[in-house]
Amino acid sequence: TTTTLVPTTTTLVPTTTTLVVPQDLAGADLSGANLAGANLTYANLYEADLSYAYLYEADLSYADLSYADLSYADLSYADLYEAYLYEAYLYEADLSGANLYEADLSYADLSYAFLTYADLSGAYLTYANLHEADLHEADLSYADLSYADLSGADLSGAYLS
Repeated sequence: TTTTLVPTTTTLVPTTTTLVVPQDLAGADLSGANLAGANLTYANLYEADLSYAYLYEADLSYADLSYADLSYADLSYADLYEAYLYEAYLYEADLSGANLYEADLSYADLSYAFLTYADLSGAYLTYANLHEADLHEADLSYADLSYADLSGADLSGAYLS
């Protein structure tokens, strides 16, 4: 059984059978929300709280997630193509297999994040904190890692060019 989510003010309320997600969720409290497979393309999630959210296979391409709290969120296999994650907080987030092609993760905190098999090609990771991040088999080709903190990160098998 799936659930329709209808906006009230900054929360989502379950109703019937399909997933309808409003596109302007700036500052919304979505902590712990189940948004698996949700279409959030171009969504405004500026400063939203998505900590512990389940976003497995969600489409967040072109979404604005700047300053959002995504700590402990499950974003495995999510599509974050060209998403804007400037200074987003992704502490221990699961981004395994996620598409982050040309995403802007400048100043983002990805410490202890799981990025195994993630596509970070062409991503902007300037000043990003990747301390102890798991980047095993990740594609970092053409990614901008200027001034990024990679201390303790697992880069085994990662594609760097």
